[in-house]
Amino acid sequence: MGRPIAKLVGGLLLALAAIGIVSMAGMRTKSPLVLNAVRRISRAMKPLAMKSAGRPGAYVGDPTRRRECRCRVLLITSSFYGISEEGAQ
Repeated sequence: MGRPIAKLVGGLLLALAAIGIVSMAGMRTKSPLVLNAVRRISRAMKPLAMKSAGRPGAYVGDPTRRRECRCRVLLITSSFYGISEEGAQ
């Protein structure tokens, strides 16, 4: 039972690797066949992305969702003024 599953997984990995190599080579050589396929996939996925755009669960930016807080301080002296950021070197 384990041997056919191993063959199936191996075959799928081999097919995935072949698709990756062909698509990468086609993108680098600017093959119209590959570029048109990428455009079609992109057009098909845009409506899915636009459905969730602007909703509270949608997020664009840092995938770890860390909030970056860079505190800014206004420095004013008799001969100089500027903005300093916390953590700036």
